[in-house]
Amino acid sequence: MSQSPSFWQPSEQQYKRFIWACMGLGAFFRLFHYFSNRSLYTDEAYLANNLLVRNFGELTQPLDTAQHAPLFFLWVQKFNLLWAGNGELALRLFPLVVGLVALLLFEKLLKVFRVGKVGSMVGFAAFAFAHPLVYYSSESKQYIVEVLCTILGLLMYFRFRNTSSWRDYLVYATVGVAILWFSYSSLFGLASIGLVHCWQLLRQKQWVQLRIFVVVYASWGISFLLNYLLIIAPNSLQSGEIQSMWLDAFAPFPPTSVADLKWHFITLFSLFDYPLGLNWSFLPPHVPYYFTFAVFALGVMILGSWVLYQRSKAELLLLILPIGLTYLASALGKYPFAERLMLFAVPYFFVLMAIGAQQLYQMAMYRRLRSVWVVMLLIVIAPMISAIKDVVYEKEFGGWKRREMKAAISFLKTHKKLQEVLYINHIASALPYYNKVEALNWSYQMFTIDVVPPVNEREILRQIYLNKQQSDTFWIVVAGDSEMDKTAAPLTHKQAFIYFFDTHFQRLQQFRAKGIYTAQYRFR
Repeated sequence: MSQSPSFWQPSEQQYKRFIWACMGLGAFFRLFHYFSNRSLYTDEAYLANNLLVRNFGELTQPLDTAQHAPLFFLWVQKFNLLWAGNGELALRLFPLVVGLVALLLFEKLLKVFRVGKVGSMVGFAAFAFAHPLVYYSSESKQYIVEVLCTILGLLMYFRFRNTSSWRDYLVYATVGVAILWFSYSSLFGLASIGLVHCWQLLRQKQWVQLRIFVVVYASWGISFLLNYLLIIAPNSLQSGEIQSMWLDAFAPFPPTSVADLKWHFITLFSLFDYPLGLNWSFLPPHVPYYFTFAVFALGVMILGSWVLYQRSKAELLLLILPIGLTYLASALGKYPFAERLMLFAVPYFFVLMAIGAQQLYQMAMYRRLRSVWVVMLLIVIAPMISAIKDVVYEKEFGGWKRREMKAAISFLKTHKKLQEVLYINHIASALPYYNKVEALNWSYQMFTIDVVPPVNEREILRQIYLNKQQSDTFWIVVAGDSEMDKTAAPLTHKQAFIYFFDTHFQRLQQFRAKGIYTAQYRFR
């Protein structure tokens, strides 16, 4: 059957222009949000407060405020603070560079998987514009580093799998050892690479190569074991905080109820919104976010899996085995299968989607099915619109993670008296950071008020009245969700905090910014 001569096929020049255009726009979006220099989000501030007061050796110890990050990532962040200053741009510099490098290398990853031009255009556009990848390229957390580690692991495998050079063996081993100290989740990808490669060599009876690569992969295993024993177990797992914070993100397996089955269904489609960024998240609440056009992307990924199964089962395993191992770890209660903790898996999904899109294009080309362009457009249009919207409405970038602490501080600089004490909730962790970095020297106390009345109400009031001799007025600074509806049940942390102070003290003036509320009170 001959192909349709009128069916568009991109030339090499058109393909390169498209990729470079997407790469340029993707870089622009990442740089734009980096230089917009928004206030630190709560978790960023938690981590920054650790980095400000600890030296390199102290960063090997359990971090304050339930923070967990790979050691090499922490060391790079600390180094950047020492030479580039303590500001947000220094904290976010490493994630920005990593996000730009990941953008550059993802196109190479599509090539090593031998994805055709159209499929690569679809996959690369989604990668360049996906909101989670853009966002975490300007957040001072480790998640975008995990994406780069996934890409590097796969590129290393294709580069060194057939080598016979001792220098290549050493490079392969060394890079893999280092990756495991930059990314916890890289364990799933690197373990899959080792298993798949050894399985291939075993089937091909390449005994010499098998012995050498077993040593290489064993060095990776030893690296992870040392990391686990010295850092992960005593720091991140000892307290059990990960299990308590992500209680609903562990897979119920085997499913024993309708609720368990629903968990798997909702979790699968939720991934297409976050971290894949493929859903039309600007349509809710009219359409459930986990249904919106996710079926198209899922169908194309399944098609890509079938193509790889026919072409190379080993390459298919490289992409799906890490996800399977992550699910197994989740079922065992060791790793949450949700949200940003799955960001490392985005390259696996997008490569499968690119392969499926290429196959869909080839099938449509021989049948004159121009409607295939509609399907591909529905896949990539959501991240494209989101990326543009985030530039036009920059003040909304980050959604519920956007907390304009710097706006509140600017207001306080104008209205706050030196002797007035600040009372903050635990989510307002950015205030201690800016208090130190800007040398404000404001006196503050942090309280946890989750319910009304709080269990420790008398102790909180006692602490506040002890400070009355300094001034008969004081301020609160509260971060979190909306404080408007104080009649809702249960109250959010922010609502409960404000309601407590409104009940016991006289409010004088207030200031609101996105995610932040500050008010002045007088003792009754």
